[in-house]
Amino acid sequence: MDDKPMPPMSRLDRLAARASARVRPLALRSDAREPRTSALAPRSSARLPRLTALAPRSSARALWLAALLAASTSPVLAQDDEPTETFDESDPGDSGEDIDVSDWALPRVLVVVGPRLHQAVASQVNDVLRGVAEIVDGRSYVRRAQREGLRPTSDTAYEQLLAEEDVALVIELQPGRLRFIPTVRTIYREGRNGFVLLEEQHPLSGLRLLGAERRRIADEVRLALAVTTRPSGGPPGPGESSLPRELRRPADEERPRDEATPGRVIEVELAVGGGIGTRSFSLPTQAGQLRLGTTPFPAARLDAGLHIRPSAASRLRAGFSLSYSTSVGLRTTDYRIDGSERETASRSQRLDAAVELDVRLGRERGSAALAVALGWSLRRFSSEAPVTLPDFGLGGPRLALGVVVPLFDGRLRVGLVPDLQLLVRVSDPLQAEGIRTPGVAVGGEATVAVALTDAFLVRLAYRESHALLSSERAEGSRDIERYLALQLVYAP
Repeated sequence: MDDKPMPPMSRLDRLAARASARVRPLALRSDAREPRTSALAPRSSARLPRLTALAPRSSARALWLAALLAASTSPVLAQDDEPTETFDESDPGDSGEDIDVSDWALPRVLVVVGPRLHQAVASQVNDVLRGVAEIVDGRSYVRRAQREGLRPTSDTAYEQLLAEEDVALVIELQPGRLRFIPTVRTIYREGRNGFVLLEEQHPLSGLRLLGAERRRIADEVRLALAVTTRPSGGPPGPGESSLPRELRRPADEERPRDEATPGRVIEVELAVGGGIGTRSFSLPTQAGQLRLGTTPFPAARLDAGLHIRPSAASRLRAGFSLSYSTSVGLRTTDYRIDGSERETASRSQRLDAAVELDVRLGRERGSAALAVALGWSLRRFSSEAPVTLPDFGLGGPRLALGVVVPLFDGRLRVGLVPDLQLLVRVSDPLQAEGIRTPGVAVGGEATVAVALTDAFLVRLAYRESHALLSSERAEGSRDIERYLALQLVYAP
């Protein structure tokens, strides 16, 4: 009877066969002890870790990853012939000599935490990774994706932004549920273009990651690093992957692609700081000219802003801002008509609220922008003890038009924004002294901001404003305020 021809082996079967010839057999131990694997990779070598054991729960994934490991260390042959092993007697690893490991480094692993995962769980995963890999905080990557209008965990965001991180592996952490048991989903991605290598779930006990699950995560990280370790010859070029083209995970094709269309970008800004300020005021009365002057006093300033850009590439940005400045421990001197002086505790305040529109003048993101703001400003002065000059307030609509110029790839920003205010609100004590409305206030603000990190800046701001009010008498009234503040800005 004739023998039936054997069916041709699939590519994955051939890879698995080659893996079994190149990697020592995996021993499935009943006590599930931690496998002895090495995640250390020298910068100048492309050696991959040797796998000695594997926990039973990861055996199916391990066989697939072992196949990738075997194929990534040698070219995939079109024939079924076994490759010929060659040994270099000059290799120091085979000569028995000591190997200098001073320049060895842990592979870099980017940890991206999903928005709904508790921080305590992410901290436990980071504890597992310490000693296995160099952990790269994913918050900077998340901020860059949000500024581009992309969802950080989407395939589109990984493909466009991951190359700048220079990592060997990406571990994405997401909350999950297995029936009624909460879990943490660990998604392992290739560190260049974000191809999915492995996806597992690990049960939680409340918010605790048990010891067995910690060992499983360590096993999975070592196996994924064995596949993604880049071969010698330098890192891949832009748009290339460290994996062979035929090994971009067959299981990845079964996973639906997570596209993310660039959408609107929401920018939040919070700033707090302090500095110095001065305030002077003159008021004509029937008895003569009243004057109030201050020496430089400590001042505090708080700013908040929310802006929306239709897309990261859009030239327009719209939003609103709020700014509040106040004196701290201000002492003023009341110069009376009879020539006497009186010192008292006082407070100088300013509040600005505005709707803003920024227009980028060029297509590049580092281009200068035209800043337009329309809002309402209120300035107020009050004293704790009665003085000759009554407490007063001035307010009205304000129009600002200026320019903001980014320098040195956006690390330094210089702004100059003059403004003009129409004073339509004058307190009753000033009206009783013959002050008329409307008045005007001319001023502006100059700023210099230096980026410390992706989320924090240091900003130096100087504001000056001269309010001019007409009076029934020959001379009008003046109110001059100056503020200089150094602020720490948080702009995620």
